[in-house]
Amino acid sequence: MKYLAGHRHSVPGLKAIAGLPATESFATTTFHGLHAYYLVDAEGRRRAFRYRWVPEAGEAAIRPEDDRRLPP
Repeated sequence: MKYLAGHRHSVPGLKAIAGLPATESFATTTFHGLHAYYLVDAEGRRRAFRYRWVPEAGEAAIRPEDDRRLPP
């Protein structure tokens, strides 16, 4: 809580994350890279990019009624 008191701009993002449904597994979760990286071509031109991993089997969340039975 001490962190949030000093970083109030983080609160909306944390609330958004907390409101997401729990996923069944890391294997059924989409991941978004937090940082931008650069690719550099042979001529030295840089291009920024971010990555995203999407599970081939699709995303799967735990049903709310099952989530209530699981330990925190």
